[in-house]
Amino acid sequence: MAHCTTKTWVPKVIALFVKQGTATTKEVAAVAGFSSHLTAMARCRQFGLKVVPVRRLSGRKILYQLSEIPSPESFKWNKKPSNHEISKHLLKRRKINVNTGCWEWQGYRNRAGYGCVRVNRCVQLVHRVSFEVHVRPLREGFFVLHHCDNPCCFNPDHLFEGTNQDNMDDAIAKGRHYSLCAKAKTHCPRGHEYTKENTCINRKAQRSCKECRRAATREWMRKKRIGNGIPV
Repeated sequence: MAHCTTKTWVPKVIALFVKQGTATTKEVAAVAGFSSHLTAMARCRQFGLKVVPVRRLSGRKILYQLSEIPSPESFKWNKKPSNHEISKHLLKRRKINVNTGCWEWQGYRNRAGYGCVRVNRCVQLVHRVSFEVHVRPLREGFFVLHHCDNPCCFNPDHLFEGTNQDNMDDAIAKGRHYSLCAKAKTHCPRGHEYTKENTCINRKAQRSCKECRRAATREWMRKKRIGNGIPV
């Protein structure tokens, strides 16, 4: 399962304090690569570094030091949850569809309808996590497909492993492939029919409505004239 690596700036900040004993916010921000030094210490505390002020220098500068040197293993993001813990978390947001047997995800779903969950500080697709937790680790380059054709389902009995080609073939067989959906459209979003005279191919190799393009050009020219002070 994908795992987010430890923040690379944390060991650098610890090494800075070990070497110098004390450091200013600007020194910490420079080592960590922060865009601003104003929140450097707050971010350090957020990730478990116990930084405390020692004394004030000239102006508004303050020297800080670490009250204790932590070990990398003590950081909470280094502790990988077990499969049992992940499974328990997934099942809390499960709703069983009595008709299909699908385990429908009740948490956040993306635009395609797939459930998303944060595991190891990474947002991952729920059905992929469920497959790896309940079935086996997913091989590199493989996808998790649905027998039930329900994107939000993460029932391991409804999931199977396949290649990218298997994924495309499955989508075509179930009538969900984007090419089939595009061919089925006979009118543009504004209601103009895709006739031979009213259709062109845009830079993305997609059908485009000529009437809509002309209307967009007219609107652009109108706004340009208004901006230049020319009466419309």
